[in-house]
Amino acid sequence: AIRMYQQVLKVNPDHRDALFNLASAYIQLKAYSEAFPLLKKLRSYDDGNTEILLNLAIVEIGMGNSTEAIHLLDLAANQYQEPKFEIYFHRAAALSRLGRLEEALLSYKKAEELNPKHPNLNFNLAVLYDNLHQYNEAVNYYRAFVQYSDNLPRYEEKKIESRLRSLQAYLAGNRS
Repeated sequence: AIRMYQQVLKVNPDHRDALFNLASAYIQLKAYSEAFPLLKKLRSYDDGNTEILLNLAIVEIGMGNSTEAIHLLDLAANQYQEPKFEIYFHRAAALSRLGRLEEALLSYKKAEELNPKHPNLNFNLAVLYDNLHQYNEAVNYYRAFVQYSDNLPRYEEKKIESRLRSLQAYLAGNRS
């Protein structure tokens, strides 16, 4: 797909769909520095496009620019009349990276109201509660992550199960 979009852009460097789809493909590969200039170019054409703002925010988070990501997510949120899962989810991720864990938790909880079975949301909440030393909640969200994840690689599942056993042993030791 990447080669196809690149070929389209050789013929027409301003083809908006090809720019957006190529940037999205790079985001899936976590090639944020490749997606960044494409999204900046798209934003110059349409500064208020929420999908461009959201993808640019994801790229900013991936490149370690969480403050800029929050700004972009706020701009995107202002375009919607109803709350959007993606805005809350990525805002929480950015806040978490900035160490603003309580604010991140609030944003994740708003995302959870919109899509409680989202696997990545459950995983991020598990890790956040783990970092906040709220281990009962962490256990619940790790379990939800495993339950709602399709095709979770076995090695990932083993890591989660190991963490669950550690937390459960810790919690059992504190009850006695």
